[in-house]
This record gives sequence, C-alpha cells and structure tokens, in this order.
Amino acid sequence: MDTRMGISMVSGTIYVKGKVKDPVGNVVEVKSDRRGYKKFLSVTDILKSGLRGEKPVNFTFTPGRMVIDDGHVRDTLCARLDVDAEVIHKGDVDLSTGILMRRGTVRVNGNAGKNTGALLSGGTVIIDGDCDDFSGIDMRDGYLIVNGNAGKLMGAQRKGGVILARDGKPVPPTSEHELKDEDKEILLGLGFRPQLFRRFS
Repeated sequence: MDTRMGISMVSGTIYVKGKVKDPVGNVVEVKSDRRGYKKFLSVTDILKSGLRGEKPVNFTFTPGRMVIDDGHVRDTLCARLDVDAEVIHKGDVDLSTGILMRRGTVRVNGNAGKNTGALLSGGTVIIDGDCDDFSGIDMRDGYLIVNGNAGKLMGAQRKGGVILARDGKPVPPTSEHELKDEDKEILLGLGFRPQLFRRFS
C-alpha cells in the first residue's frame, strides 16, 4: 500500500496484505480477524465509538484517551474529531493534523508537516516541535499551539481561532498580538512558559 492510506478517514475498515508506506492517514492498527492481513481503523471513529471489541496494536485506548506509539508518521490525525477526547501521538506527523476538528485535543510529541490545523473549527491542536508552512490555514475556531516555529504563511485565510507559537511568519488577516490572560493559563496548564510564546489572531 502506497503512502497516505486512510487519509481523513472517519469510519470503516482497511485490510492490507503486505506493507504500508508512511505517512499513513488517520488510522491505527488493531488485531486482524483475517489471516495474512493487517487491519486498520479510523482514529476518529475509535474516539467516537470505542474499540467495540477490537484489540489495539501499538497504541493504548481508554474511553476519551488514546496514546499512539507505533513509529508511523500520520497525515490528517484526528480529522473531523467532534468529541471531547485526547490523543497523544509520540513521534512526527505530516499533513493537516486536526483538519476540520470541532472538539477534543491532539498533542504531537514531535514535528508536523504543512497545513497543521487547517480548517480547524474547535478543539486544540498542540505541536511540541516545529511545523511546516500554512499552519492554521482557513482556521475557523479553537487553538493551535506550537512549541516551536509555526512556519511561513501562517494563518492564511483564517476566519477565527487563535495560534500560539514561539515563532512564525503570519500573513493577513492574521497578525501578532499581546498574549491574553486566558492564553497564559492554557499554556501554563500544558507545561509551557507563556513568556516564550506569541499570539497570532
């Protein structure tokens, strides 16, 4: 299977006989019920509906919380998530983390690719490293927090929401502003030092 299998996938099942190339999409592996095949489900679907008897492979899940530590790079992690759940992804991600999210939190312990937080419509996306360009493009609501450089062309076509980052180059209508008290509280709650961050809105 070539790259980006299951990109933006929000339900359904994928069976693969053979290898899967990174980056994969918004999927994680569960124990297969078909001999010789690997089985993949949508991250968003599991967060919404639970495992329903499936057994995780290299991730952990309790209601409302998923920790992924399988070595895969992912695109569109938590696409269209609309429940109050938390995802911790250990390792880098690629395109469009949190695209069209409405609720929930996704935290990436690594770097992210282009279009992080694209069309973000609520919830919180946290990147512990740097992002590539176009972070927060067409963002509508929520928080995008980048503990590093959020890249160039940040906040292009942004209609709402807030980007908190250590560095980055915004384009109109997004510009830099003073941190608000609520921004500082959020950053402190995540273990970050507010004085290192800038607000873009």
